[in-house]
Amino acid sequence: MGASAVRERVPTAGGSMQATVVLLCGDSVCVDGLPATASKHETGREYSLASDLRCGLEQLIPPPIGVSYYFFEGASMLSDADKIFADRTYQAVLSEQGVKKFPGFTEHAYRLVFFYGQKYATSGGPWHLRTILPNGTVDQDRYLPSGGERGLISYAYPQSLLNDFVEAHLGTPWVWERPDGTHALVQTWPTQFNEVFKQKFNPQQQNPDPTKFDEVAVAEFKHCLGQMFSQKDVVEIGVQYCHSETNNEKPAYVGSAEALIDFLKEHPEVRTEMDILQMGTTLDGPNAWGFICRYVDGKGRSGTKGFSMDPAYKYVLYTKMGWETMACVKLLEHFEREADMKQPGILISQANKDRS
Repeated sequence: MGASAVRERVPTAGGSMQATVVLLCGDSVCVDGLPATASKHETGREYSLASDLRCGLEQLIPPPIGVSYYFFEGASMLSDADKIFADRTYQAVLSEQGVKKFPGFTEHAYRLVFFYGQKYATSGGPWHLRTILPNGTVDQDRYLPSGGERGLISYAYPQSLLNDFVEAHLGTPWVWERPDGTHALVQTWPTQFNEVFKQKFNPQQQNPDPTKFDEVAVAEFKHCLGQMFSQKDVVEIGVQYCHSETNNEKPAYVGSAEALIDFLKEHPEVRTEMDILQMGTTLDGPNAWGFICRYVDGKGRSGTKGFSMDPAYKYVLYTKMGWETMACVKLLEHFEREADMKQPGILISQANKDRS
């Protein structure tokens, strides 16, 4: 990659030092000639700044226009003013700069629902549920009880799980290999199939629009349900086709995972507005691309939920308005399938290159 080989990292003479970064692809890069300053609080230990490390790495491996390096140490993303030491290793992610703000959006939610409560209102189960996200994150792993309003909901388009995350879930009701070699993923989660839901989603017994309710997604959802419950239950209960349209007046922010995390760190007022409680972690532990937020449900009950993003992918950060109200992130390509921004976005953050 045009970078020098990694060698022992010690401060060099002449007021300069070197540092090692590990790129997302796994390659290690040694960046030499960083301006060094002696720390007054660490017995003369020399350090440089993350902004200097960025300049040095960009000279070695120039990024495309509009793309910048973001640096991490463990679960923490570094700002330009953070110190860099020669005896540590840092992670670098090459990602798009900038965050755009949109003044709300219209959401078209197309969902498939399995209302198992119509058969198992007072008895039956429990049934094992594992909600797996496309990035391999397990959102929940628990057992479902019976109940008169209980149902399972899923997306109306096919999803796949990347090979890196398949092994832990292959052979379960939610992940299997398709004939073309890809791995089907059915991301399903509980819902309350009550009058509020029915008024919002207007469930239909037959597919009203195969361009919105993909038949492959329908078949894969039924396959999953057949494993979780039984094929007899799937035939008897059936899958219902649901659509809702919601105007969301809350702002939406679009950018890479790194740009959004950087933006949230720099704007505590946005974190407060979105009820984001912690950065750099999820409920499962430290995560450089994650956060924990507070949710409030339709009955006024509150709790916490964690979200994480994949580095170098573009996401939408928004306030989810539904049974639960909370901050949420969704891959931009998935968001665009079901939502229309109301107006053009305004670039509100140029990220690293515009910061002093």
